Amino acid sequence: AYIITQSLKKLKKDDKEVQEIVQKARFASGKSKNAEKHIEGLQGMLHHISKCCFPLPGESIVGVITRSRGISVHREDCKSLSQVDPERIMNITWSEKSRLDKSKTYAVGFVVEVIDRIGIFKDILSKIADCKTNVTYAGVKTRHDNTALIEISADVESKEFFDSLINSLYDISDVLNIRRQQVGTAIRPKSNKKTIKTKKYKCK
Repeated sequence: AYIITQSLKKLKKDDKEVQEIVQKARFASGKSKNAEKHIEGLQGMLHHISKCCFPLPGESIVGVITRSRGISVHREDCKSLSQVDPERIMNITWSEKSRLDKSKTYAVGFVVEVIDRIGIFKDILSKIADCKTNVTYAGVKTRHDNTALIEISADVESKEFFDSLINSLYDISDVLNIRRQQVGTAIRPKSNKKTIKTKKYKCK
């Protein structure tokens, strides 16, 4: 694994942590090699998708050499990267196969800010169901200003599919704003609503 080796060489040779990384970031089993078809640059190394930023095919990503779990795949704009030694970061990209493979889905968490009214929760979930998207978690937090936050975790195929889902949710009149969970930046305020062009996915 040339990329990993080069990254490790930059670290102190006598660092015990480096020895741990070398041991943990060895070539993985066939399962990881199969997953590697969706991410280029892993060189067959054991890896996992980070849960702090939920990267999706179509987004810029980087790999982080971890102490115990091989390579952690993050979005390039993940806030947690600010605490990572730059020498532990490696260049990786989603492959073309990841964009075309509809059989594989990726977890994504997002928060929908809405006007709190009867039926809004049902409307949100119905719209997501129209997009044939599996919801793994949904919860509501009401606020004192007649608004509510609906937290949702779902399985989507790609960033393109996710953009289409967000567009469809903004069609609901009482949706105020939507943001990705944990990264903390708004996807797009409703007041500045612009349709994201998507060729393959259309939610009715």
